[in-house]
Amino acid sequence: RQMLDSKLDKLSKVFHKVLNKFEYEPDLCKWETTEYWQNSKELKELEADGKLHGDCEDFALSCRDELDAVGVPNRLVFCLVGECGHLVLEVDGWILDCRQTEIIKRDDLDYTWVSISGTKMGDPWHKLLEGK
Repeated sequence: RQMLDSKLDKLSKVFHKVLNKFEYEPDLCKWETTEYWQNSKELKELEADGKLHGDCEDFALSCRDELDAVGVPNRLVFCLVGECGHLVLEVDGWILDCRQTEIIKRDDLDYTWVSISGTKMGDPWHKLLEGK
């Protein structure tokens, strides 16, 4: 139980650290393209004003960088919210999502889960069966 509390505490701290500096800005406005995934260097450079300007994958990737730095394995998850594509970060069934105010259990979200990454950048993605 104490190990779980420690992991949840790390997740919550990372989530709030990134959420508190996050300012949603669609790729189309920022990059003039419908989809652009920033790399870690670009994410850091864009925080010059203390804010993370970006969309859902920028939020998820920033959380991933923070969790990687403290040794917490995590995976990116592509899902659908209604008919819109959305990216979140997952750790042991817990979701870090820029649309939420707290970390939340995956089963408590009414999302359609489409595919999930491995725990390292460059790992293959795998299709998920809906609801799994």
